[in-house]
Amino acid sequence: MIINTVVLVCGTLAICIPMGVLLAVCITRTNLPGRRGLLLLIGLLLLVPLYLQTGAWQAGFGLQGWYTLASGHELVKQMRGAVWVHGVSGVAWVTLIVAVGLRTVPRALEEEALLHGSAAVVLRTVTLPQAFGAMGIAALWVAVTTAGEMTVTDLFRVRTYAEELYLAHAATADMDATALQLIPGMIVTAVMVAAGLLLCHRLMPRQESISFRPQRDFDLGGWRWPLFGLVVAIVLVLVGIPLWNLVYRAGVEVSGTADGVTARSWQISKFIELVFVQSHQQFGQELLCSLVVGISSASLVLVFASLLAWWGGAGRWQAAGVYLVVAICLAVPGPLLGVAVIGLLSGWPRVYDSLVAPSLAISLSALPVATMIMWHALRSIPASVLDAARQEGASPAAQLLYLALPARWPALAICWLIVLILAVGDLSASQLVQVPGQETLANRVFDRLHSGAYDQVCGAFLALLGLLACLTPLLFYLARLWQRQLVGSGQVE
Repeated sequence: MIINTVVLVCGTLAICIPMGVLLAVCITRTNLPGRRGLLLLIGLLLLVPLYLQTGAWQAGFGLQGWYTLASGHELVKQMRGAVWVHGVSGVAWVTLIVAVGLRTVPRALEEEALLHGSAAVVLRTVTLPQAFGAMGIAALWVAVTTAGEMTVTDLFRVRTYAEELYLAHAATADMDATALQLIPGMIVTAVMVAAGLLLCHRLMPRQESISFRPQRDFDLGGWRWPLFGLVVAIVLVLVGIPLWNLVYRAGVEVSGTADGVTARSWQISKFIELVFVQSHQQFGQELLCSLVVGISSASLVLVFASLLAWWGGAGRWQAAGVYLVVAICLAVPGPLLGVAVIGLLSGWPRVYDSLVAPSLAISLSALPVATMIMWHALRSIPASVLDAARQEGASPAAQLLYLALPARWPALAICWLIVLILAVGDLSASQLVQVPGQETLANRVFDRLHSGAYDQVCGAFLALLGLLACLTPLLFYLARLWQRQLVGSGQVE
């Protein structure tokens, strides 16, 4: 169990770290063509739920996948399948975190180094070493989230410690003995999360100005187009192949011929029917429940994340308390968060038998991400503005409610939308507290994925992917507004 968890984490890091660092460097600090479009595709991958990514790879190379049916070889299965899916899903996180680190490298260091060496030397000896902290954060983040996730491992039947928690409660509803056996693994994870949060603190806004724009686009020279081809190939593997699997599986029609040979043909009519009609007819109720749970969770998390982030900026001891809360919520596996909600609401059957239970479990799971976003946003408020409000007699609550939050409304919108997307795609934390007759889309689809990615599931995936594709430009637009606010307030150069 612990060995499987270690193998899964190490394999995942071996895939996502090299690809994520390469993408971050090429997209944020070089003159690579088409960087904005590539960044949008990676941002879309960041929003795609893990169960959807798993189903997309299963639709091609897993059980009942088109390649498996055609060749008889199942490529994505068991440990190698779990490692691959976690690895490709982690690339987007590594790219995002390392890109932030690369954009905060002091410009003066690079300009001084350019006086004594070429751009390639500066990139190798100055820029990348300055981003080692961000690479460590990315590695810790992927390791912790992978170790605490059970969606992929359950589908591929890999016994990790998060999977053991889920199976133990699903089979016996008694977690005491199993939880005691998993304490060593949870302690190790908590230590990793605490270290990661301390490293994250280096990326938080300081009193001095920080540049979040590329200080210099390094000229790739003769490597420009070969690297462009390599980056496009990586993005096609991450996005293009899974998307093709879903599109082909949703439109393929299987028929038998007179001589017993199976014929397969792709039909646009079937594709349109599954994506635009049957997906709403078969999964409309589950999608509605997911939206209700998502909106409730996003609103609840935004309130508590704002309070935690504001309180954490009040002093060192307060920051330590927030770190502890975030570390616990991030380190505890998703199924154990669901068990905690069961214990909390077991005395109120009417509340437990409603959508409150999955909303609360998802809120605990999404709280760390939201708190980090809001901490970054609120700490970017100029200290002089807060001091002036304090001298006018404004209380800390008034400063937060009437000054800080309105000044960073794009960050609030980003935080709310991200938690909504995470809630719609959550399965690990909410699986054990699903309400009979009011299942979320993730839970309904998860059950079907155990027997393979069927046509109807692929159609529902494509419909959901279309919604996420519409939200991605909106998130980037809000991020640009947030950056302009920072530039206008003098927080960035």
